[in-house]
Amino acid sequence: INAEYMGDLDLSRNRLTLFFSETVNSSTVLASQATVAADNASIGAIFMTGFSSVEQTVPSIVVATLSAADIIALKSSSLVAKSAASTYLSLDSSFVLDYNRHNNIIATAQLVRNYTADTVSPRLLAFDLDLSANTLTLHFDEPVNVSTLPHVLCVD
Repeated sequence: INAEYMGDLDLSRNRLTLFFSETVNSSTVLASQATVAADNASIGAIFMTGFSSVEQTVPSIVVATLSAADIIALKSSSLVAKSAASTYLSLDSSFVLDYNRHNNIIATAQLVRNYTADTVSPRLLAFDLDLSANTLTLHFDEPVNVSTLPHVLCVD
């Protein structure tokens, strides 16, 4: 039997929740076998590189916390994961195994079941002020749209 799946992407919590039609073994999850794209033809595809954690509280549900690299890729994209309509999830058949060590996922791209946009404001982690070069470099915990930063005019 091939397992079907559905997924929820939550960019506020940086989590991907996967619902399978049969029991799966979360310890066998291979993040590199997951792709998020803007449509079912893989436009703007972002290949997952790793999950910082994988949890399984129910045998057929896997909750993966996205890696920092994947968070940056998804939040920086101008095409992918901007709405439910632009968030297609694709899992390769070897993404996860069942408890009999079978890779039996039906590998088809499909719209996520639920999409939660990033509603958490970026946090300023650090800054570098170089008075010799007259530059201020700001370091945030996630990608930011530079055009939304206020412009500051410094006058001598």
